[in-house]
Amino acid sequence: MDNRNQFRRTTWYKQKNSTIELSGKVNSFNVKDFCAALNLYKLSGADKMTLDFSRVTNAYPNGMLPIISLINLLKLEGHNIYVKLPSK
Repeated sequence: MDNRNQFRRTTWYKQKNSTIELSGKVNSFNVKDFCAALNLYKLSGADKMTLDFSRVTNAYPNGMLPIISLINLLKLEGHNIYVKLPSK
């Protein structure tokens, strides 16, 4: 059995609108994908980004704290960050 199919990505970067989307649970497993998405954002040269949490069902501290820390660094570097929260 191919183990790669067991783990589905829930975090990705959409360059056309400079958005990092997260879905499902936000926990420590998302941090690596979030860092990869953040790297793509920085390589794009954009100075504003949207964090889309609208499809997140559960957020845990072990995933959110690293995200908050990285976003704080971006804000200190002068980036404009917009956040789309879940509607529930």
